[in-house]
Amino acid sequence: MDFDRGIELIVGPMFCGKTEELMRRIRRAEIAKRKIQVFKPDIETRFSKEDLATHYGQLMQGISVKDIGELIRNLKEETEIIGIDEIQFFDDKIIEFSIENQRKYLFILAGLSLDFRGESFRFRDSERHIGHLMPYSKITSLNAICNKCGREANYSQRLIDDPDSPLIKVGGEQDYEARCIKHFIIPTKTQ
Repeated sequence: MDFDRGIELIVGPMFCGKTEELMRRIRRAEIAKRKIQVFKPDIETRFSKEDLATHYGQLMQGISVKDIGELIRNLKEETEIIGIDEIQFFDDKIIEFSIENQRKYLFILAGLSLDFRGESFRFRDSERHIGHLMPYSKITSLNAICNKCGREANYSQRLIDDPDSPLIKVGGEQDYEARCIKHFIIPTKTQ
């Protein structure tokens, strides 16, 4: 049976519904009887060690992997659709893997486009970022609601302004807020 192939990229700030949208698309593919596998990085354990989870408690069975190599080792031969949440936490091998295999699979990828400094969120140990996938992708860009004024928000504001704060800090509402451009405060640069 034929199915759509390519790369679908769901991007936006925290709290905009990226994981919910990924789950919605996966559920539709399940209704269409597609062979699906869903993955997430093992660094993401806020709500569940294995499953994908939204900030609102929705869960979907997934496979937690440390990197793209482990994801590839877990792929089943019959898989048609690969869903990956929180792609910004993977290494940049996600770029080549997705582009090189977009004629074989439909990739549904979700991740942050910007980090807490308002800069492109770089893949682990790389200068490359999610923007490098965009020319090859059908893009859905989502906005959240600003916690300060209720406007459309496209920034993730980290609530800790510490120069020694790590670039990657997995967190939720206690650590981050969605902010519009007016209320986004650029944090102190780490040296």
